[in-house]
Amino acid sequence: ALKVTFIHHSSFFVQQEHSCFLFDYWKGPLPKPLESPLFIFVSHGHRDHFTPDIFDYGRQWKNVHWVLSYDIDPECVPSDLMPYVTFAAPDNKYTVSLGGAEISFSTLRSTDMGNAYLIHTGDKTLYHAGDLHLWIWRESQEDDKVMQAAFEKEIEKLRGVTIDAAFLTLDPRQGRDAFLGLDYIARLADIKWIYPMHCWQNFNIINKLLADPCSEPYRDKICPIRKDGYTDEI
Repeated sequence: ALKVTFIHHSSFFVQQEHSCFLFDYWKGPLPKPLESPLFIFVSHGHRDHFTPDIFDYGRQWKNVHWVLSYDIDPECVPSDLMPYVTFAAPDNKYTVSLGGAEISFSTLRSTDMGNAYLIHTGDKTLYHAGDLHLWIWRESQEDDKVMQAAFEKEIEKLRGVTIDAAFLTLDPRQGRDAFLGLDYIARLADIKWIYPMHCWQNFNIINKLLADPCSEPYRDKICPIRKDGYTDEI
C-alpha cells in the first residue's frame, strides 16, 4: 500500500511500509519523522521545487538520503551531509540502499530544467515529472515544434511501463493547452493513479480536466486534489 500526501504545488510525501519519499519540497507543513528511511528527491533548482530547508528536515530522520538534480549547486549542501547525497544527471540509472531499504531509479531529461524520476521501490513504481512537461505557449511555432519533439522523445521511455502513482504537471497558465502533456503521458504509459500538480493553487483546473472529453480513457485514475494536505491511500 502507498499513502500519498499532497504538500504544496509539486511536492508530495509518499509513505510505504519500509520507506518514505519526499518530492520537490518548497513550502508547507511536513510530516513528523518516522522510523522508516526517507528518500528526498529534488527535480531541479527552481524556487518552486527546491529549498535548502530539506537538509534541516532530513537531519530529523534516522536514515535519509537526498537525490538532487545535477543543476543544483553543491555549495548549498552542508559538508557533513555530502556522503548522503546523490547528484543525478539525465539519462542515467541509480541504486541507493538505506536503512534496509533499496530503491532504483532512472532519470529523464526535463524540457525545462533538471530531471524527472522513475523510481522502483519494492513492488511499486513512482514517477515524478518535475518540470518535464509539454510547455506549449504558442508564442513561436518553431519553439513549440522543438518542445513537442523533446517532450515526446523523453516520454517514449515510459511506453508500456506500469506506474503505480504518477505526479504529472497540470499548469493553468497554459490555458487551452494545459491538458496536452498530462493527456499524452496518460495514454502512453500504464498508470494506475494520476496526481495532478504544479497547478499554482488553482485546483479548478483538475475539475476542468475531469470534465473534458479528452480524459475519458483515464478519468477514473485522476485523484481530485482540492487543497494542500490532501491524503490518499492506494
